[in-house]
Amino acid sequence: MNFAIIGTNFVTDWFLEAGRLCPEFTLNAVYSRSLERAKEYADKHGAKYIFDNISDICNCDEVDAVYLASPASCHYEQSIKLLSAGKHVLCEKPIASNSAELLSMLKCSKEHNVVLLEAIRPGFSPVLSTIKKMLLSLGKIRYAYITFSKYSSRYNQFLSGEPVNAFNPELSNSALTDLGCYCIYMLLEFFGKPKRIQSSTVKLSNGFDALGSFIASYDDMVAEVCYSKVSDTYNFCEIQGEEGTLQFRDPSTLEEVYFIKRGLSPERITTPMIKQDMIYELQAFINYVSSPDGLDIHHNNSLDVMNIMDEIRRQCGIVFPADEANLNYI
Repeated sequence: MNFAIIGTNFVTDWFLEAGRLCPEFTLNAVYSRSLERAKEYADKHGAKYIFDNISDICNCDEVDAVYLASPASCHYEQSIKLLSAGKHVLCEKPIASNSAELLSMLKCSKEHNVVLLEAIRPGFSPVLSTIKKMLLSLGKIRYAYITFSKYSSRYNQFLSGEPVNAFNPELSNSALTDLGCYCIYMLLEFFGKPKRIQSSTVKLSNGFDALGSFIASYDDMVAEVCYSKVSDTYNFCEIQGEEGTLQFRDPSTLEEVYFIKRGLSPERITTPMIKQDMIYELQAFINYVSSPDGLDIHHNNSLDVMNIMDEIRRQCGIVFPADEANLNYI
C-alpha cells in the first residue's frame, strides 16, 4: 500500500521504523508546509514525491493512504479533504479536537467508502489483551489508579518565553488531549463508560491545560485518573480487586505488568511483542482497508474517549478555537 505522511517529527520517525517491518507498506510521498523540509525528509526515507499542498496529495494516484501526524487542530480539515478524495487515513491521537469533528470525519469516511482509524498505540498492543485477561484473576474490582505524567522536553522553552506548539492551546493541545487521552482509553477498555466524572485542571499563563485529574464513578468501583506535562510520575498504574492487584507502567506503552495475588509476592507478566509497537496499529489499519469487519469497534472507542474529553474540558473551562468553528460537513 502506497502511503503519504503528513508531519515530519519524531513520532513519524517511529512510524516509519514500523513501516520498514511491514511488507505491505511503501512510503511514496512526504508533505510539509515547507518543500525544502519535505525534500529533506523524503530523501532521508526514500520517498518519491514531495508536497506542500494537501490538494496535491488528494490528486496523486500513487497515494492510497495517509498517515496524519500534524497538530490536532489540523486533523479535521486535512482528514475531510483526504477522505473525500478517496484516501484512507490513519490519524494520530487525538483524532480530532472534539466529538463533533470526529462524527463528521466518520460520516465522510463512510460516504466515500474509505478507512479512518485513530493511531493510538496501546489500543493495538498485544499487552492490552494480556491485561484484560488478567483482570479476571483480581476478583471484584473496586479501585483503579491510571496515571501518565511526563515533564515535556519543550516545557523549558515555554518557560523561557519561546513560542512552542506543544504548549499552544490554539492548536487543540492540552495535557488532557496529549497524555490524558491514553489514560481515558485504558479506562474505557478495562471498565467501560463511567456513570459520572468529576474533573479539575491546572492552567499555565496562556490558558494551556498543564495537568489534570478526574474521578470516574461506577456502580461498584471508583477510578482515579491523573496526567501532567509539567511534572513526572514514578508510580505504577494500578487496578485493585478483592483477590489481587494488577500493576503496569505507562498507559501509552503498557510496560512492566505485574500481578500480585493477595498475600503473595508480585509476579511479572510478559507478553511476546515487537519492540517497535507502532507496527500493530499500522498492520491493523492495512488489514481494515482489505476488510473493514470490526472497524466500528475502534470508531466507537475513539468517540467514547472524545466524549469524555469534551466533558472534562466543559467542566474545566478548556476551550479550543475548533470548538467554535463552523462544521459545514455535518
